[in-house]
Amino acid sequence: MTNKSWKAVERAIGRYLHTDRTGALVQDNADLHSDIFSFEVKSRKNPMKTLVRHLGQAKRNAMKGGRSRIPVVIIHPDNGRHERDHVIMELKDFKYMAEKAKMLDNSS
Repeated sequence: MTNKSWKAVERAIGRYLHTDRTGALVQDNADLHSDIFSFEVKSRKNPMKTLVRHLGQAKRNAMKGGRSRIPVVIIHPDNGRHERDHVIMELKDFKYMAEKAKMLDNSS
C-alpha cells in the first residue's frame, strides 16, 4: 500500500467518525483520536479469513429470532485474562453505539 493510500484511509475513517487524524509525528502516535477514543487504523488487502468468517457468523446470529442486534466478535487469547480480550465489530455499528452514548460527535 502506498504512503498516500493509508493516509487516505485514515482521513476517510476520521471524517466518518468525526475525529481528528493525528499523523505519525504527533506524540501520542494514535492514527485518530477523540476525547474518549484512541484509534489505530489498519488497512489490509485480505483481512484474516477466520475473523471475517466469525463476524459473518455473528451477523447471521444477530438477525435470528426476528430481532436485529449488533454483531460482535470477542477474541480470547488462550490463557489470557478476559479483561484483555479483543472486541471486533463493524465500524458502522461502533459509530452508532458511540454516537448514541454521546462519545462521538454526530453533528456532520
